[in-house]
Order: sequence, then structure tokens, then C-alpha cells
Amino acid sequence: MKRFSSLCLLLLIGWGVALAQYEYMIEACGGKVEYKKHESKEWHSLVKNMILTTMDSVRILKGGYLLVEYGNTPYRFTDPCAATIYELVNEKKNERAKHFTTKGLLKEIGTNKEQPLQMKQVGLGSKRGTVGSMLDYEALADTLSWIGLQACSGKESHIIQGVVFRKHKISEGELEFEFDNRTSKDYYINILHVNKRTERLSLCYVITSDVKEGACLITPSGFCSYAMDIFFPDTPDDVYILFALDYPYDSNALDTELMFHSINRVKNMDIDLKYMW
Repeated sequence: MKRFSSLCLLLLIGWGVALAQYEYMIEACGGKVEYKKHESKEWHSLVKNMILTTMDSVRILKGGYLLVEYGNTPYRFTDPCAATIYELVNEKKNERAKHFTTKGLLKEIGTNKEQPLQMKQVGLGSKRGTVGSMLDYEALADTLSWIGLQACSGKESHIIQGVVFRKHKISEGELEFEFDNRTSKDYYINILHVNKRTERLSLCYVITSDVKEGACLITPSGFCSYAMDIFFPDTPDDVYILFALDYPYDSNALDTELMFHSINRVKNMDIDLKYMW
């Protein structure tokens, strides 16, 4: 029993240390916005470019705003609140996942008939049953990092026959995406976001575990995924790469793994996937 308790304690400590390593960059803030380190009881004014970790808290009073970059994704907060930065960002991630999975549409190419976006869970009805939870997310992230480096180097893009990647300029500095699957196969398509300045990577469409466990989007043969109403930064530093797998994966697990990778340390693991930019 003591051995079991000690093991549980070590696991909890390890989990806490891992969380503490996650960094949240304050991209912008204004009005009355304060922070408190997790071991402190005192609140201090928050300033741009400050880095907070998981258990640090922030407090936004009326009229204040906060823009946080976490895992290469910006999150904006304008409502009064007081919570750990982890809780705030996690809630925002869930909101984004719920938004595009409920608002996004599939359009049948040729008929323009519409239906809601489809999600697929890892291991459910997969033709490659052993892939599922056995997928090596570290190796997949290594391969995506290598692909990101190729895209940032100015190399000519690959072409996926039958797949069309469209980038729509929504406003000055923002993009929205849609993609067609005109092939005879169902593909699990996502967009990889690379920031050339920070050399960080992330997924554009992440289905969090709170929304659906171990899930990713699927674009069936003969359909277009669009109207997801999620916008992404459009600056010279932002590069977007469409990639397609023919088996499901856990988008939340892959996005988390990408946080520990960058395009300055890459190795091509030769994972079987298709990509273009």
C-alpha cells in the first residue's frame, strides 16, 4: 500500500512539473490586468512579453483585455475574470473546438448539399486497427516539424492530387481555410501552423478531450470542409501547411506533442502522410 501511495505521489509530482513547463507569452494587454505567481498572494500589474506558467493566475477587471500566445496559438480575453492562466486558456480552447465542430460544414462536391462536419475517434472503425492509440505522436510531430522547415525554406510545395487547399483573406491580418477532397479516399485533414519567428508549430483544428475524446476531423471522399469560422494570423511569419492522413489520430494529443518541437531541431521520421502548402 505504501509503495502504491509513493508511486501515485511521484506521478502527481511529475504531472505537476510537466504542466509547469508550459509557457504562456503575454502578447498584449491593456486596462486593469494583473497576475499572481502560484506561490504568492500578491497581485502585480501584467506587462507585454511577460511569460507565465500553468499555475500562475491572472485577473482582468472591467475594461481590461489580454492576448496570450500558448502553443503557437493566440487567445484573446476581454471579459472580467480571475483564474489560473491554464484554466482560462483551456476554456478558450474548448470554446474554439465546440465552435468549429458545430458551425463548420461539409459540402458535397458537385451537388452542393451540406451537412455538419464529421469527427472520428481514434480506434473506432479504423481500417488500420493497430494504428489507433498505438500511433507514435512523437514521430508524427518530428515529421511535421521537418515538413514545416521545408515550407519555411521557400521550397516548392508538394501537390496532393485531388485535394484543393484554399486560403481566404477575411480581414487585414486574418485568414480562414477550406479544403476539397476530390479523391476516392476519405482523408483526415488538418492544417499545420508554423511561426517562422518563434519556430513553433501547432494545429489549426484541435478537438479537445472535453469536446470529444481522441478525435479528429474527417473530410470524406467527394466533400469540401468549410465555414468553420475560425480565423488565423496572416503575417509574413505565418506559414500554413495542409496535411492528410488516411487513418484517424488524436488531434489534441498531436497538438500537445507539437509544443515540444520546433523547426530548428528536426528529423524526418518518414511517417506516411500527404502534405502541401
